Amino acid sequence: MMNDTPHAEIEIPEQAFTPFVLRRAQEWGDRPALVDGQTGRIVSYSQLYQRIRHTAKSLVQRGYRKGDVFAFYSPNLPDYVIAVHAIATMGGIVTTVSPSRSGEMLAGHLQVSGAKALLTTAQLLPQAQEAAGQSSVQEIFTFDQADGAIPFNELFESILAVNEAPTNALLEPGHDLVALSAGNSATDAFALTPHTHADYVRNLCHLSVTDDLVAGDVFLLAVPVYRSYGMMLLNHALQHGATVVVLRQFELAPFLTTAQQYRATRAPLSDVILVALARQSTLERFALASFRVFYVQAGQSDDDTRHRCQQHLHVAFKCVNEQQSYALAGCDADYELSVSTVSCA
Repeated sequence: MMNDTPHAEIEIPEQAFTPFVLRRAQEWGDRPALVDGQTGRIVSYSQLYQRIRHTAKSLVQRGYRKGDVFAFYSPNLPDYVIAVHAIATMGGIVTTVSPSRSGEMLAGHLQVSGAKALLTTAQLLPQAQEAAGQSSVQEIFTFDQADGAIPFNELFESILAVNEAPTNALLEPGHDLVALSAGNSATDAFALTPHTHADYVRNLCHLSVTDDLVAGDVFLLAVPVYRSYGMMLLNHALQHGATVVVLRQFELAPFLTTAQQYRATRAPLSDVILVALARQSTLERFALASFRVFYVQAGQSDDDTRHRCQQHLHVAFKCVNEQQSYALAGCDADYELSVSTVSCA
């Protein structure tokens, strides 16, 4: 399928989301794919590929099927990424909730989405359990150990033959859903928007046309992956073999020390991160010359803030533009996400 962008006519492959993102994962082997910025735990590309497959089979063995909805109520974690792709692999649908939402808001989201499973953390488990009790959720998984929930890493333990498919689900990229995204405000939090596998692949193709991210890049992820902005840029990085260093949330000191430790080259910024960097008068104490690119959302901040940030860190800003026009019926979407360079001079 051909698709036009402001920059070029590109070919959009008719492929499911996860096989498209990880099509070179086995080739990249032991290269770090995900790093937990807090603990230093590394997941290589080969481990990422295998854990996704094993988790997908485990979910099928537990009775989950294509079209089942899985809700996420968690901060950024490497296993969050594994779970998203395992669910996509077996034909499930991901819906994400900010971990800052109340239990009441979570319950409403679970009811509207019809989620059958909930993935969370031990810290958030009490709110998750209360909300799940008011919904159709059948099982709760935690990314860490907690009484009353299933440890997510147990799903890595299914047995797969070398060439065995983890699931028999036949996916139609242009029709089958991979995500239901919620609005960002309390008023539109329960208005869920469907996204197909083809939507995600199209977005990633558009990103690739105008962004020169390469396998040697180190991508510092502090923006939340429950937002489409973070989720897309995360998968953009994985698609090109970069190492993604995952921070649970943004705090200035850990952001700067982690960037220095791993010699980060790229990072998507939220308004909060951008303003903090622009105001920070002690950046010169950190060895941050490795940074080359910051991503920002269209209309995210004023030119003055970007300029002040660039005075501290000599980086290029790339603006992520989103244009969404969803059909009123069905799940087809014209969803374009492109990147353009923004001058800060």
